[in-house]
Amino acid sequence: MPNWTAITTDTLNEASIAALITACDTAALADGQTPRAAGLIQGVVNEIRTAIAGCPSRLLDEDTTTIPTSLRDLAVDLIKARLNGALQIELNQDDRDTVAWRRRQLKEIRSCDFPIESPDTAAEPEVQSGPASELLRDPGANPFAGLGTT
Repeated sequence: MPNWTAITTDTLNEASIAALITACDTAALADGQTPRAAGLIQGVVNEIRTAIAGCPSRLLDEDTTTIPTSLRDLAVDLIKARLNGALQIELNQDDRDTVAWRRRQLKEIRSCDFPIESPDTAAEPEVQSGPASELLRDPGANPFAGLGTT
């Protein structure tokens, strides 16, 4: 069994949200507009992968459609919320609490405090891990010395 898995419409059908996917891909589309579910699904996958890449000690799988298998349910919960949002369906309190909990988990993943599986085929993340600066000049006693001020 692979450590990382692709999140697809089949994954979501297993999670009993097929009706949401169908509604999102058919309801309230403008003429010529393509179905939206696939883009919303990949958006959540990208968000999870970005959180993983935010931890400098972690690598991503080279397949950009995959996430760690243990994060499948996290993805499903966030995708469900996103599909509801696209359909302008308000989340109930339980769903809002679940989304808040999943967002906290993403924060823990980003700060390296949440264990995940190693990628099946590792690739270097293309995301900066955090801010950095370099001290170019020692400020000394007079921080303006040598800057042309009097």
